[in-house]
Amino acid sequence: AVVSTQSTGEQMVTDVDVSWKDTVRPMLQHFQTRTPGTFFEEEDLHLTWHYRNADPVFGTVQARELQLHLDNYPVEVIVGNKNLAVRSYGVNPSIIIKKALQELVPQG
Repeated sequence: AVVSTQSTGEQMVTDVDVSWKDTVRPMLQHFQTRTPGTFFEEEDLHLTWHYRNADPVFGTVQARELQLHLDNYPVEVIVGNKNLAVRSYGVNPSIIIKKALQELVPQG
C-alpha cells in the first residue's frame, strides 16, 4: 500500500497486505447496487461503504447484513456514523503515520 505524508507530499510503501480488497470490493459494489443512495470509496489502506443518503431503516438493515458477510473475512470492520470502514487487522493509521515520520527523520 502507498501512504502519503501531508507535510512533504511524498509517498512511502508499507508492508500492509491489502489483497483482501480484491474480494471485498465486489461485495461493496453489490451492496451499493442493491441499496439506493449508498456509495463506497477506496483509499490506500481501507474501503468505506457509506449509507447516509439511503433510506434510514433499509440502509441500517443493509449495513448489518454487510457486516455479517465481512465477519467471514480476515479484515477489521469499523462501524462509523452511517458507514462501514474495512481495513486489514491491526492497521492503525496513527501507527503508520508515526512509522512514516520515523523513517523520514534521520537517525543519528
